[in-house]
Amino acid sequence: MTEARSEGSTSPGSPANDDHINDFDCHGTVVIDNHEPLTAIPSCGTMAPWVLDHECEDDRQLTDRIVFVDVNKLRDQQAAPARQPGLLRGGQNPRKALKDTIGLVLCRIASSHPTAIVLCGESVQQYRKQDWTEQFRRSLSGVPVVISRDSTIMTWLAPAEAEDRPRLEQALITSIPLKPGDHIAREINGHVSGQLATHHGIYVGNGRVIHFSGNEAMGGLKGLSAAVGKGKAKVRCTSVLQFMKYGYNLRVKRYAEPTADKKTVERAEAAFHEQWYPSYHLLKNNCEHFAHYCKTGRAQSSQVHTALAVGVGVIGVAAVGITALGLGALGGAIAARGRSNERSRSPQRER
Repeated sequence: MTEARSEGSTSPGSPANDDHINDFDCHGTVVIDNHEPLTAIPSCGTMAPWVLDHECEDDRQLTDRIVFVDVNKLRDQQAAPARQPGLLRGGQNPRKALKDTIGLVLCRIASSHPTAIVLCGESVQQYRKQDWTEQFRRSLSGVPVVISRDSTIMTWLAPAEAEDRPRLEQALITSIPLKPGDHIAREINGHVSGQLATHHGIYVGNGRVIHFSGNEAMGGLKGLSAAVGKGKAKVRCTSVLQFMKYGYNLRVKRYAEPTADKKTVERAEAAFHEQWYPSYHLLKNNCEHFAHYCKTGRAQSSQVHTALAVGVGVIGVAAVGITALGLGALGGAIAARGRSNERSRSPQRER
């Protein structure tokens, strides 16, 4: 969980402006990406203003908010049951008693119809999804609940004292746990012929995704085709929500060979800030080529190879005359260009 910031960022929840590649809509937002879902999270994640449960005197203040529950405070209240009658059941071991206390608090908050609930604090680290029964999770009336695995979250929720630190008014919970350096992908909305139906990017933390993107607002095959036009496709930095705006089913792509997350983020950020990455080509240099290059230093696309092998629909027709040699040559050129850019950067810029 961190705070996302960017030059010229748009306000939280607003769509990024395609005319400014540095815009993304998570500025001034608490991002919860290192979490374990206790109940289902919406497929595109969820975003709303946030509140701290222990600071709300009226449960009506919890409605339509992402509610943070400091489990450390619940633990302290459990140690002084006289101040919180009814929360501690006698004869239980401390861990079981705290779990029951959390359960009562979750049911109370869920009855106020919040957008989501985040359990945080060091004391919650000992709990896992399997510690709560399926019947209990159903009793939360479908309210998304996550266990944050970030031990610093309460520090970020404290009032900002530094002048250069923005006020964090919104909270974003990603639909699945993410870490910087993850190669993420999602399905593309619309009717797409063949296998090129996923969009790819690199998660770089702070709720941001760097991806090679064209005119996705058109949706489906039209959006993919429009990306070929001059100046349409570029390496962009957007929020996870913006990345998911024209798609669904966010997932992380796993690699058989070891990959360095730090190097992945460095390659993605360099391509974004320097805008050196070669022009878009649907079959020879698409968003997956870019993400694979960031992960491994080699530009490849498994969906292109699948489409070429299957030879279906428009993709099969377009593939005529595109040889494996041509694909390999472009991949080698991108890798060489990337190495050249890395060598040309001064030590000061590398930091």
